[in-house]
Amino acid sequence: RLRPFVAYEQGQQQCLTISDNVVQVDPSVAEQSAKAKVSEFAFDCAMDSTDPMAPSYVSQDKCYQLMAKRMVDHVLSGYFSCLFCYGQTGTGKTTTIMGKVEPVSEQGLLLRLMNDLFTEMNRLESEGSEVHCKVQMLEVYNEKVRDLLVPMNSKDGKDGKGRQHPEVHV
Repeated sequence: RLRPFVAYEQGQQQCLTISDNVVQVDPSVAEQSAKAKVSEFAFDCAMDSTDPMAPSYVSQDKCYQLMAKRMVDHVLSGYFSCLFCYGQTGTGKTTTIMGKVEPVSEQGLLLRLMNDLFTEMNRLESEGSEVHCKVQMLEVYNEKVRDLLVPMNSKDGKDGKGRQHPEVHV
């Protein structure tokens, strides 16, 4: 997903473009050799969230519909589900996963997923079902795993590392 420009990037020329599910890198904008060719990379899904006025613009809601909404049904059918976001610093992982709390239209995948999941769980409970849900939110940074739901300065004996195999640490 190409994220919107942040404040300090406003006015810069975009070096990446998306056509269908192909991302193109313009070498003249990416400060590469003038002789370099345009590089193309094909993906199963590529989303452009850079220009809200463009017909191909992918909003937070459309991103959720494409990538995560189906997870609600999977979880409620008893399957483990994982929302995974990977990329270099500054590429839009936080924008995609968290977005902004307000307005609701700017909420990211995780906030939407949790809202839909707990709304559906409440509905099932009101119909007499018993529902159990466990959530784990992990960060992998510099090859270290940290459970984001355990406060960093926690004194309750939890180390915030999440569940790891004792030998292979995965």
